[in-house]
Amino acid sequence: MKRNTLSLLLQPYKNRLMPKTVLKESVDRCIRNLLSLVTEHPHFRFNIVLPAYIVECINPLLLSQFRDFQKKGIFEWILTGYTEPFLSMSPPQLSFENVRYGLQQYTDIAGETPLGYMPPFSNFEPSMIELLKNSGVHYLVVSKDLLPTSLQSIGGYWMAEHSGSSIPLIATTIIHHRTAPVDFKNWIEQIYESDKNESQGDFIAILQYQFPLKAEGEADPFRWLNYAASEIDKHILTYQPVTFSELLRDAQPLGLQYIPSSLMLGNANPVDLHFLNYLHSFDQIGIMQRKLMDLYNQVSEITDPRISSPMKKELFFIQDINRFLPGKECGFENTTDRLWTFSKMIELEKEISERAGIHGGQIRITDFLRNGNKSILLANKSVKLYIDYCCGGTIFEFDYRDRAINLCSAYNPVQHSKPDILSAGKSRAWFSDQFYNPETSAADIVTGKAPDLGNFLKSQFTYKVSKNATGIRASLTKHGALLQNDKPCPLILEKVYGLEQNTSSLSFVYQFSNQSLTPYTFRFATELSFSLPGLQSGDVRIINGKQTIDRIGIDHIQIEGATRWYFEDRQCGLRVLFQTQKPLDIWCLPTLNSEQHPDPSLGIRILLTSNILLDSSAQWKLIGKLSCKRMRKASGDIDVL
Repeated sequence: MKRNTLSLLLQPYKNRLMPKTVLKESVDRCIRNLLSLVTEHPHFRFNIVLPAYIVECINPLLLSQFRDFQKKGIFEWILTGYTEPFLSMSPPQLSFENVRYGLQQYTDIAGETPLGYMPPFSNFEPSMIELLKNSGVHYLVVSKDLLPTSLQSIGGYWMAEHSGSSIPLIATTIIHHRTAPVDFKNWIEQIYESDKNESQGDFIAILQYQFPLKAEGEADPFRWLNYAASEIDKHILTYQPVTFSELLRDAQPLGLQYIPSSLMLGNANPVDLHFLNYLHSFDQIGIMQRKLMDLYNQVSEITDPRISSPMKKELFFIQDINRFLPGKECGFENTTDRLWTFSKMIELEKEISERAGIHGGQIRITDFLRNGNKSILLANKSVKLYIDYCCGGTIFEFDYRDRAINLCSAYNPVQHSKPDILSAGKSRAWFSDQFYNPETSAADIVTGKAPDLGNFLKSQFTYKVSKNATGIRASLTKHGALLQNDKPCPLILEKVYGLEQNTSSLSFVYQFSNQSLTPYTFRFATELSFSLPGLQSGDVRIINGKQTIDRIGIDHIQIEGATRWYFEDRQCGLRVLFQTQKPLDIWCLPTLNSEQHPDPSLGIRILLTSNILLDSSAQWKLIGKLSCKRMRKASGDIDVL
């Protein structure tokens, strides 16, 4: 009787941050179910893929029982790395060390070194083949959707090739627990029937079953798995279940395959060879990636492994692909995930600075964004800010180190028209300067009906940096134009950012110079977008004198003629104080989602604004200060992975 091969890969996935206690409970529940499954169905064979840090969470007693089945050849381990590195957006050497450390942890904990590697979300990078082989990987596992359409129905494995290096490549048919086939036998037979490869006698079906590590809703992913195992038992003379190593041992490769850089964003989404362009059309992700790369370079310069090894382990978690993909429940669009990623990098950067014994202010002018333009970095012990002089002279990141938070990480759901790290007018930033008609209202700005009369928002500024005994500063200047009566008129905008010693205060100065003979009338507004963890829970409030204002991020809030006011987030224990020499109107505006409804999770927009009458050959100046202070947290930090 003809006996066809069946190889099943189980992928219990964890794409969300969760407390360690919840993670351990979920892992143990999954392992207990698998132990029960192999006990009830002795002919069942499978492969299972898990990052090594999840294997570390398995109860030692359960792991001991699991190892006994592994020694009998019931299943085979596959790894994604110590975590799930995003190969296409991480430094190659960091991903290599992630995989190598994962193999080591598997050996130490599970007593077996995995031979196979599955890049998360089929994020295949051909240039990584040689590095993965050098780390000890013997074969790769990806979705069959990465293959040419004409070859996707052929069962078996290929040899992935790039620049003379090759490695066995197993391509799987992915199914999810919510969409798993009701009639298992009929579905498998259809897979065999669609295989038009006449060069092999028996047919091969390779399946990848994805289900959440932590149960979601009422659906039980093990119900279908038990059903599938029982069906295999019933037809054991027809189906031969094997592990991947047995498949590679008994079958011949189908041929060579060159797979370009690829990423599977979901079963409903086709493979996009330009996926990096797609990702860089979103807000914030490019800054997160560039910060990761810059941080890895700093860690790599530390020669003492006792210091660098724990830091690299932190980087393994930071480079997890689940933080760098779009998604409302997890990923960089999710405020919790985005703030968590920035927080871990800020903590690590602060530790590096403290170990280096750096005191006072630091100035760096570097290609931080790696887009061909320099960025200005100002830092002291308490804060660090990143200035893009080519994109309106804005601050695109502001790290308050004492609370490990990037206050400038608000998210704009409107994608960039072309892939870029920053898009002027769309990327959320600080001190985005716009000039309006004097009668412009806050509602006009929220709805986008107020035209900008200046050309400063997207302009390149000239800059100078300086350092003295009192602190460090960056001065930016732009000779631009302002529309007055539909005619462009010359206007000089100068602004200065400064940090004083090791304080957590940012000083800012604005000066407008009118060198013409015509007086100007306009409303000036500079916008600062904030991302705060307490916005969604209602823990953010504004205090202006004796007035306390709630519903931040939901209502349109307007304060007239303020010189000293602050807002505080009780959830993260933070207070931000604003002081200005001149009275300004404060407009706190909600950020609208794609349905044009206020969404506090996207952050808030704070506009410092004033109507200005600038006489001919006159100047207008504004001096202000933004100070961050710690306050008591409403709750402690949750230890999440």
